[in-house]
Order: sequence, then structure tokens, then C-alpha cells
Amino acid sequence: MLRAGIVAGVLAAVAALSPAGAQSWSVGVGVGFGGPAYYGPPPVYYGPAPAYRYEQPPPVVYMPAPAPVVRSSLPPDAIFDALDRGGYSNFSPMAFRDGVYKLNAVNRRGDLVALEVSALDGRVEREFILTAGHRVLRAAPDVRRPIPAAPPPPAAPRPPATSADPLVVY
Repeated sequence: MLRAGIVAGVLAAVAALSPAGAQSWSVGVGVGFGGPAYYGPPPVYYGPAPAYRYEQPPPVVYMPAPAPVVRSSLPPDAIFDALDRGGYSNFSPMAFRDGVYKLNAVNRRGDLVALEVSALDGRVEREFILTAGHRVLRAAPDVRRPIPAAPPPPAAPRPPATSADPLVVY
């Protein structure tokens, strides 16, 4: 029996060493000659830190917005005077719309024109010809200056008083 055990052991050893025997059955021994070679990422080498190239940003200062410039418009009398100096005449009543004065007048050439005059400085911004060569037969009354009132008639002479009592009426 001992001999049978030795023979079985020798046969098992031969079968393990033969290539055909390795495919049929195997014995795990746990001895290896190196596994698969896995390599990690290559090492990264960094140079020195870059020098600080920028200056400090300016400090942020919040200031209130400047107050808006408010310009008042010229009065209509100043507009009429400026237009009169510019050679316009026979002015119509004036209307204030959208920051301009709008009116009709006669220019130097005698054309009836519609004017848009700046309310801030009195300059003519737009001039539209309504009627070319318009002639005024009679001068229109000047709407800028009031017409002076006629002097009052002289007072009638008083009748002579006939009574010394002023409460008595005859």
C-alpha cells in the first residue's frame, strides 16, 4: 500500500509538470514570476512659482452721481426779441411743446414760415415754409406789447352850486 501511494504521488507530480497534465488539472501553489506590468502617469515637474507681475488694483470708491444740470427755458418775451433781431415779423401766438416754442412768422424774404425755436437759447431749430412770398397787406398788431390806452377825455365843467346844502338835489 505504501508502494501504491508513492506511485500515485509520482504520477501526480509528473502529470503536474507535463503540459498536457497542466490543462487537465492544476494545483495552486501561489508562486509567480511577475504579474502584469501596470505603469502610472509620468511624474510632473513644476518650475519655480511665477513672479507677481501685476500691481495692486485701485481701491473702489463709490461716489454719488453728479446732480443733473437743470436749465430753465427763456420767457416768451425774450424769444420774441431774439426773433425780431433775426429779421422775423408778424408773429402768431406761441405754444410750448416738447422743449421748443412753436409759432408762425414772416421771414426776411417775405415767406410765411412755421418756426420751432429752442426754449433754452432762443435759436431757430427748424423753419418750414408755409406760403412762399407771403405779403402782409396791413401790419398785424404786435402781440408782445400792449396797446397804450387813449388818454381820458377832459372832465366836463361843474355847474355852479346854487345851494349851500350839498345834499339838496335840484
